[in-house]
Amino acid sequence: MFVVAIALKIQVDLEPLRDPFETVASEYVGREVKLEGDFFLVPTWSLVVEANGLRIANPEGWEETEFARLERAHFRFAVFPLLLRRLVVRELRAERIEVRCERREDGAVNWDFGNEETRAADSGPEGGAAGGVAPPPGGDAERTRGSPQALS
Repeated sequence: MFVVAIALKIQVDLEPLRDPFETVASEYVGREVKLEGDFFLVPTWSLVVEANGLRIANPEGWEETEFARLERAHFRFAVFPLLLRRLVVRELRAERIEVRCERREDGAVNWDFGNEETRAADSGPEGGAAGGVAPPPGGDAERTRGSPQALS
C-alpha cells in the first residue's frame, strides 16, 4: 500500500497529529510552535512532512510576540533514528520566511534557542557553538536547538 501511495503521490493528512506535533516542537525549541495551515506526510522513500503556516513565538519579554513565520516548511527526517527515538532532520526547506531578530541593550538575543543547560552541555570542554549546537561532521543537525549560525 505504501508503494502505491508513493507511485500515486497521495498525501497523508496529519491533522490528528497537529496538537502532539505542536506540543513536542514547542518543548523541543522552548517556545510556542503553532501550525495554522495544512499538515501532511508526503509519501517518499524517506519520511517527509510538510507544514503550512508554521509560527514560532518569541519568549516573553521581547518587543515582538512572534519570532518566525514560515508559510511553508518541508522536513525530511532520517527514518532509522526515529526507531531509536532520535530526531534527525536530513533536510529543511522553507518558503516565504519572516524572522524578527532582536538584540537587547544587555546583549541578549531572541535567536538563541538554547537554555542554560543546553549551552553548558554544548560548550563542553572544547568550546562548542556559542549558544547552540553545531551540526555533526556529516552535516546533519541532530537537534535544532541553537542559534541560526550554529545550524548553517
